[in-house]
This record gives sequence, structure tokens and C-alpha cells, in this order.
Amino acid sequence: MGMGGHLMWTAVARNIRKHKGQTCLALENYNFCMSDILKNNPNFSFNGDFHLDFSLPETNYIKKDGERIEFSCPGKHAIEYALDFYGIKNDIDLKCEIYLTEEEKFNSNLIKNLLPKKYACIEPHSKTSWMQSRMYSFQKYQNVVNSLKDKINFVQIGSPESKKLDNVIYTNGDLTFRETHKILEGASFLLSTEGGLVHLANSANAKSFVIYTSYQFPEMTMYPENRCIDISLYRDEILGYKSHRLYLDEVEKHDESIIIDLIKEEI
Repeated sequence: MGMGGHLMWTAVARNIRKHKGQTCLALENYNFCMSDILKNNPNFSFNGDFHLDFSLPETNYIKKDGERIEFSCPGKHAIEYALDFYGIKNDIDLKCEIYLTEEEKFNSNLIKNLLPKKYACIEPHSKTSWMQSRMYSFQKYQNVVNSLKDKINFVQIGSPESKKLDNVIYTNGDLTFRETHKILEGASFLLSTEGGLVHLANSANAKSFVIYTSYQFPEMTMYPENRCIDISLYRDEILGYKSHRLYLDEVEKHDESIIIDLIKEEI
């Protein structure tokens, strides 16, 4: 499970404590979950009364892994799906959480204090180690930046050594994933495909413009504050496929001016 998945489980733990008054013992694959995402989180404890197993099939939004994934909760948010198993069906906070250490806050502020007063974050790359189904065109991201650079400053975030966009402030490699929380906290918005940074932005109370392909239904990970950019053309045919030639086709056919116009409404 990636960092985005672990972030969604922080929202599950938040709601369990809210409704049941219990802290959670985080488990994954028959062991303690030691994810950095959970560091400092008061809703988790090694003495937690509520055993929260991230790999339990009944709570996982992925029903079957493989070349083509089967989803358990089409049309429902993954956080709500997990909580439903535990009898929590109403008054749910779709809110991920990160609790930074003082050292992480200090490191983050060293970079944040160098940024302009108003900026937006952008991540033009998608993690491809597990799938190639959530990518968007690097050149189209560049076109978005070029069209809006006189209206707002863009700060590129993400993995170290990722290809740099022109006309952006490049911070890749300056901060850890957790520390990037502070950068998102000060951003007007994030532009990215669906992935870990979108969940991190939610934890930082930052709005996201989220690009969804035919790989999944937006409802599964969409937060109320976000704007959905659904570029899917072939969801009936390729839903769940980790790789398929039609993903490239729908990206090529998508008109990035739609993204530009949506962002103009925000700024």
C-alpha cells in the first residue's frame, strides 16, 4: 500500500475515535504497520484498543489485484466503504491527517518562506511502479502553466529528480513527502492526477484539481472540496486495467484548455 492509501486510513482512524472513542492499533499484512504516514498521529497507538487491519479484504476498496483490478466500492468513497464495515455510516469526516514533528515543520518552513505569497502546487508526474494508468501529458501540464503563469506562481512538488516544468519553482527533492504538507498548506490549490499528493493536500486543507482517467471512478477517492477533471473515454472497457493503450488515447484527445478554464475560475 502506498502513502495515499495510508493517508486514507488516517481518516478511517479519525472517524473511529470520533464515533467509538477508541485509538487504533494499525496492522497490515499480519504485522504492525510502521508507515511514516502514521507518525505522531494521536489516533494510533501500539496500545490501541481498536485493531484496524489495513489489509482486511472486507474493508479494502481493491477486491482483486492483478493486471486488471476489481474494485469493491464503485460509486462510494474508499473511506466510507471501510467505515461501513465497522458500523459507521453517518457523520463521516472525509479528512486525512498528517502530524508533523517540530523538525519537519522547521525543514518545511525553510522552503515555504522562500516561496511567493500566492502560489499553486503542481505535480506533472504519476507514480508508475505499480501502474501506468493515471498519467497525464507532461506537455499539456506545461501548456497549463504557460497559460496561467502571469496570473499565479506554480510550485512543482513530487519525487526527487523528476523532469522539471518550465516557468515553475522547482522544489522536488527539497522536502520529504510528509514535509510537503506545509507547502500544500499554503497553496491556493494543487493540480495533479489522482494519487498520494491529492490525499496529502486534503490533510493540509488544500483544494485540488484532480485528473481522473478511465482507470477508476472518481467517487472512490474524491473529496468534497476538490474539482474533478474526468478525462475518461473508455471506462466501460478498461476500468481497473493497470496498463492499456487506450489510456494514452484519452490523454491525447483531452483538451487541456478545460483545465485552464476551471483554474481561471478559482484564481
